[in-house]
Amino acid sequence: MFAWHRLQLGYPFTQVQHSFAAGPAAWIPDLIEEPSGRFLCTISANFGGHLQRRAELGIGQVESGEGWLSVPISWRAAEADVLFPVFAGEVHATRLPGGHTELALFGSYQPPLGAVGELVDRAVMHRVADQALAALLARVCERVAPLAGDPAPIALERMREDLEARTKAPASASKARARRGP
Repeated sequence: MFAWHRLQLGYPFTQVQHSFAAGPAAWIPDLIEEPSGRFLCTISANFGGHLQRRAELGIGQVESGEGWLSVPISWRAAEADVLFPVFAGEVHATRLPGGHTELALFGSYQPPLGAVGELVDRAVMHRVADQALAALLARVCERVAPLAGDPAPIALERMREDLEARTKAPASASKARARRGP
């Protein structure tokens, strides 16, 4: 299943680029690097209750060009959790006019439990996955903002408002977004 979320930030692309160049600990919230080299972080969603799981992350190398950067990212449950989807995608930053930056998280996930999981995902869980991406991206933006030297309160407030709206959106709106794509 494809899922995505994107946000417009109130600071320049070069500041986001510096944050990503500083390494994953600079932009991934609550990142833990174990001595084995394994990365862990919390993936959470507020959807009729707070869902939270510790995830093992796969983080690729930053690739960049003039006005863009991209980092492959994936996650799976850190512990044996058959109800947690496996995600593979990218974090992507793009320079926008006016000194702004768009930050996006997109990719695909495999719903747990096979065919039954796909049915549940279509009915309800796609909204939870969408909300989890939105929450993680908002937390990434909060980590990057102080490094940019500008907390961009307007952008962060809009992120929170958008996150609340997505949580309260009816299932039909979520399906329409999924069909529309980024």
